[in-house]
Amino acid sequence: MTENKFEGYFSYYISKVSELPVKEVLMKQEGELASFYNSLKNLDTNSSYAPKKWSIAEVVFHNIETEIIMLYRAIRISKGDETTLSSYDENMMVEKARVADMDFTELLNLHKNTRENTLFYFNHFTQEELDRTGKFSGLNLNVEGLGYLIAGHALHHIEVLKERYL
Repeated sequence: MTENKFEGYFSYYISKVSELPVKEVLMKQEGELASFYNSLKNLDTNSSYAPKKWSIAEVVFHNIETEIIMLYRAIRISKGDETTLSSYDENMMVEKARVADMDFTELLNLHKNTRENTLFYFNHFTQEELDRTGKFSGLNLNVEGLGYLIAGHALHHIEVLKERYL
């Protein structure tokens, strides 16, 4: 990964996973995430570790939605879209999602499909497209950095689930 692919707050997530090429990181993580999420099926996935904290299912759903949003951004930037991309309120997104009404197995399928879409795009981005830079909330980012962000963000929340929920 070259310098300045992503700056600011999100560098925390990227630093967790940037030791391999982005395509390898995403592919390697696919099975690990599926296995970990699958191991949660027998738990009360609508429970949380403290009041006003997300449930297990909400954390998984947040990971899925964040991946979808970041992939959307990567697609736009890869095509040369120079529009400054907007931020989003993850707390509002989870609150409005009604995750408690969702079957956890459906969430697992949604995760599988989402990661397959992410892998499809990242496997087909050219190096030129991976290097294209766009703006998000005043920060510069490129497509490759978004791939690392997807993987690092997922890893961060897996660590949170293991530390606080299991």
